[in-house]
Amino acid sequence: MRERRYGRRSGAAAEEGGRGAGDHDDAAQALAALPLWIYNLFFPFAFVAMLPGWRADGAAGELPAKFGQRFGQYDAAVRAAGGGRVGVGALDFRGRDAAGAAADPADAELRPGLRVVLSATTSTGFALAEENACEWLEAIYNPIDAWPLARRALEDVRPERLIFIEAIWPNLLAQAAARGIPTALVARLSPRSEGRFRRFRFFTGPIFRLLDAISVQEPEDVERWGSLGAAAGQIHVMGNIKFDQPAQRDERAEQFRAVLERLSVPAGAPGAAGGEHVPRRGGMLARICMRLRAEFPVLFLIVVPRHVERANEAAAEITERG
Repeated sequence: MRERRYGRRSGAAAEEGGRGAGDHDDAAQALAALPLWIYNLFFPFAFVAMLPGWRADGAAGELPAKFGQRFGQYDAAVRAAGGGRVGVGALDFRGRDAAGAAADPADAELRPGLRVVLSATTSTGFALAEENACEWLEAIYNPIDAWPLARRALEDVRPERLIFIEAIWPNLLAQAAARGIPTALVARLSPRSEGRFRRFRFFTGPIFRLLDAISVQEPEDVERWGSLGAAAGQIHVMGNIKFDQPAQRDERAEQFRAVLERLSVPAGAPGAAGGEHVPRRGGMLARICMRLRAEFPVLFLIVVPRHVERANEAAAEITERG
């Protein structure tokens, strides 16, 4: 297993004279001041637009348990745990990757006393994080990225370092930089996101410069991130965190086969799987599957709703399509 460290200044980065974690100079924060002002100017409008999605995120329209943490309302247990923890921020189903990498028992052996706070944005991501909770790993919700809520979250959790998984929250990052908390981004850059960042480089570049380290998967990603405004000393090729997890047989594969048998799916039948990121996408997938059945009569469809609470509604939409 590759040992990952995002400390004050780690081996290779220090030897190469790269930027060390925590080296947030006044110039970098000054450059980010205008983009952050613009971000906070428009944030209230984005917040209002997100509210309907939050209602859908809860069962029967109710907000999930502990959802108050999104507003910086962390309970006494979180606050009493003290500082010295590593904060890992994940999104949605990506929480499974983050939890798997963060909850590796080998990490606890490498760093006795290691404590990790794994945060997620959606109720589904939070549930996945809680599944991996253990003595040294705690699951919480990400705070809404408003300036006072980000500040309160850092005051309550008191992380010794902060690791973002695939996405960053500008206010949380800026607050951490101002406090001298080392930060890192485990990055995955799609062509679509790259185009957006390039189009608004004047805005995103200074934000990326607040990070101490950007972990990329492939050598060619170094140039891509550099073209978006990241400094060469920030970028490190670390591979894919999915492969840092110990190899083991996943018992869920056998459970999945048992589910297919109960549904009378023939052995060896071709299957199609799709994620429902927006409501009613399941019905569209069902229509496509029905057309494909003209060529593959035993084709079966698996639809994975973004929010597990929508499972029954998505099943009804698919049933309507036959």
